[in-house]
Amino acid sequence: MKNLKKMMALVIAMVMTLILGLTAFADETNTTVSTAASKGSGAFTITMQSAEDNHTFKAYRIFDGSVNTDGILGDISWAEGFNTGARTVGQESKTLAEELAAAGLPASITEGGKTVTLDLSNAPDVAKALTTTTDDSTIMKAVADVFYARRASSPAATVSAKTGNNYVLGNGAEDSGNAPLVAGYYLVTDEYTSAPAAGAATLSRNILAVVGDVTAKVKNTKPSVEKKILDPSPVDANKAGIGDTVAYQITGAVPNYEGYVNYFYVINDTLSNGLTFDGAQNVVVTVGEGNEKQTLTQGTDYLVLTSSTTPAATSGHSFEIAFKKIKTYTIGAPIVVTYTATVNANAAIGTPGNPNTTDVTYSNKPNESSGGNPEENPKPTQDIPTGTSAPDKTVTYVAELDLTKYKDAVNSGNLLAGATFTLTGEANVVKGKGSDIFEENTNGAYWKLTDNTYTTTAPHGDIKDADGNVKVQSNESYYASTTQKYALKHVTEYEAGTEQVFMQGTSDQDGKIVFKGLGAGTYTLTEVVTPTGYNTADPIRFTVTITVPGTISTGDESATFSVTNANPAGSVTVKADTAGNFTTGVYQTDVIDKSGSTLPSTGGMGTTIFYVLGAILVIGAAVVLVTRRRMKAE
Repeated sequence: MKNLKKMMALVIAMVMTLILGLTAFADETNTTVSTAASKGSGAFTITMQSAEDNHTFKAYRIFDGSVNTDGILGDISWAEGFNTGARTVGQESKTLAEELAAAGLPASITEGGKTVTLDLSNAPDVAKALTTTTDDSTIMKAVADVFYARRASSPAATVSAKTGNNYVLGNGAEDSGNAPLVAGYYLVTDEYTSAPAAGAATLSRNILAVVGDVTAKVKNTKPSVEKKILDPSPVDANKAGIGDTVAYQITGAVPNYEGYVNYFYVINDTLSNGLTFDGAQNVVVTVGEGNEKQTLTQGTDYLVLTSSTTPAATSGHSFEIAFKKIKTYTIGAPIVVTYTATVNANAAIGTPGNPNTTDVTYSNKPNESSGGNPEENPKPTQDIPTGTSAPDKTVTYVAELDLTKYKDAVNSGNLLAGATFTLTGEANVVKGKGSDIFEENTNGAYWKLTDNTYTTTAPHGDIKDADGNVKVQSNESYYASTTQKYALKHVTEYEAGTEQVFMQGTSDQDGKIVFKGLGAGTYTLTEVVTPTGYNTADPIRFTVTITVPGTISTGDESATFSVTNANPAGSVTVKADTAGNFTTGVYQTDVIDKSGSTLPSTGGMGTTIFYVLGAILVIGAAVVLVTRRRMKAE
């Protein structure tokens, strides 16, 4: 009797585990048991909490069962419509038992100290086997894949509209598509009602035992990326000039790929017309942190796709980083991408600046994840279900100096052409220093030599012919190690610095010179060619200051531009917008050349020179005359 009680307690504990524990893909699950229910009866609901709008949930019954007064599910059998026969998987025919065994479900358990063999085609035995698994385990998710493939053609309940903030399965009329749920074991799927919007969550499946009203919290996991400018510390916005290099950092995380046969993960980057991508050779990708941080190899671990590669980047994207082996990395590990771009002549001046947008495309439907192969083609085709994260932006702000040249006075009728000016100085920039390093890597292509150089030629011992004669002598003595291999990595470090600026321009018929693309810095404006008949203007020294927003949200945020004049005072000003704010990024200066000779006036030193020269000529003539008379007298 005592042993029988122990056995019953074990069985009850196992069944309770089935009821309360099998909640794969759900964060929190609670069941309210109201009353006992015979097999095929009950009027229960499943409430899916915390799900976003635009979702459709479907409940497929896997097991039928009855519920006793203690809320325990018993008398378990396969639900009507569930496919228990053989089916084609890939190129092979698989039985239900074979599929569940391949998913990792154990074919035996221990009861009362004894090993009990289970029949994985039998519903009660499968239920027992499931008690050995844990929520969100790899086995549970693999079993969910099998259940999904073998589910009934029509769900027991479907809901696309929210009740309050939740989706409630089973709260409709008896004859509706969302009829109350009878006791049993359900697979709940999550789908999009319409095409997913940017930032849509990854879809999931939930395995739930229904012996009463069930409440489950949905996992709204969604990959995201954060975009920063290295200035050199990460910021949302910076200031730069044309020709300057801007360093970018994209930060994401390895997504939750469990439950997916294949998982696609592509980072998309879109530069504005004022920024030029510096090329794939300047891209560095790392995964992990601390001792587990690894620098990935381009071509082997990921591809950089542009408009000219195969496959090509999607139209509108400047480039894409498509990962080939995302499922080999630890879920949640940080992904960091750095690269550089150059500010070009198309750069927008002032606000709204030159934006750079990044988002990520990712697999989001585990039910349909068997298509494609990321290692062969890491960019998902149109038939592979994907979502796109909300975009993140950075902005680079650029200024310009508008010079107007006048003669004598500032007047619309006094515009002066033909004056040439140089603009020189030091701009504040962020510089990237790239270097190639070799890291120990068992899959690397390089070997280290004793002189600390590296080669792709493998070490070898003596190479002999069939008679044992040495044809090629060993080269192993030249190698630091004949077993350790190395991988070549490109590393870029960023630091704040300055850059010498030199621009030159000549005033046109409107007296205008535009020095476009100034970054923050200190400059000197010098007139090097002055129109004939005019005096050369004094040099103008000034400092450009650009105050950028601390946070970029929409990409339309304003920067503020200001100037400090060294000399002459007030010579350079900042143009205000229509609201009186200094956000245009346009600096202005008027330069005047005075007309007239640069010779001293009459009565000055110049006249004295003529007097002196005249006196010298007179004296010289007298000397010549006296000399001639003396020569005649002799």
